[in-house]
Amino acid sequence: MKKRGVSPLVATVILVAIVIIIALLLWFWYNNFLEEQRDKAGIDLAMECSQNTELQIRSSSCIDTTEGYTITIELANTGDSKLTGFVFVVNTVSSSVSKESSKVLDSGTSLTYTINIADAEIPEIPKEVEIIPIVSKGSERKHCNEQTTFTSITCTQP
Repeated sequence: MKKRGVSPLVATVILVAIVIIIALLLWFWYNNFLEEQRDKAGIDLAMECSQNTELQIRSSSCIDTTEGYTITIELANTGDSKLTGFVFVVNTVSSSVSKESSKVLDSGTSLTYTINIADAEIPEIPKEVEIIPIVSKGSERKHCNEQTTFTSITCTQP
């Protein structure tokens, strides 16, 4: 009796096809898993912004120099979240300029931030600063726009 098996070429083609199918299944599963994790992180960060983020302005000052403006703001983190940065929006009567800081402000601490704005960046004297806190989780970052804090400033000559 003669035994016949599958030729080596057919066996190789079948094995390669099985490996490709398994790789595709794993790739689709992993992409779906990553998307779910990103969605969860977005929800967590949104809750972090709305429930655990509180910012207090302790002091602010502005000096009108020959090169531009130097604005100094002391911020206190009175919430439970670690703030991983801020967006400072400096407003004039008719325009604004944004500056971002990645200085970390831990819960229960305060820190002084200095914002330098050149005359070329802003045509008028700054009147107000908006401070938007940023929270992070892993590589995800969220600007907590609903927790924006405002302070009026008066610039003085040195």
